Amino acid sequence: MHRILGASYVLAFILAWSLATATPTAAAEQSFFEGSWRCQQGMSLNIGRGFGPWYVWRSVGRTEARAFIRKTNTGSWINVGADSDGGWWSTTASGWQGVTLTFTGTYATIGASQSLRQVFTRNAQNAMTIQTFRNGSMVGQVGCNR
Repeated sequence: MHRILGASYVLAFILAWSLATATPTAAAEQSFFEGSWRCQQGMSLNIGRGFGPWYVWRSVGRTEARAFIRKTNTGSWINVGADSDGGWWSTTASGWQGVTLTFTGTYATIGASQSLRQVFTRNAQNAMTIQTFRNGSMVGQVGCNR
């Protein structure tokens, strides 16, 4: 579960990082993140074009997750997805604040809903750290490299 949330953070971070590169359009910014990422804890993340302006990512580790992420024309970000543990999330981010991109929203499973915060920190052009918090407590942290 932590790996899936971590993967979600990775993708959101990757997409957000493109804002800092000052590419001309949202689509061009997102294309930077296409490809494969290797993360700690045996997790991998594959990012590719989905439909329209949306990107699809798939994380594989202890559990699997799929998400759809998009940078809007106003500079904000949307991240929605589901994991093989039966959970799903819906988060948004207003944009980069220095080297961090923070998504906030909800993570839900059958009968339970929790606040969710995912923090992506850009450590280098090809490296990032993703932290996941539920109801204010950290539930996972993972580093990834391309």
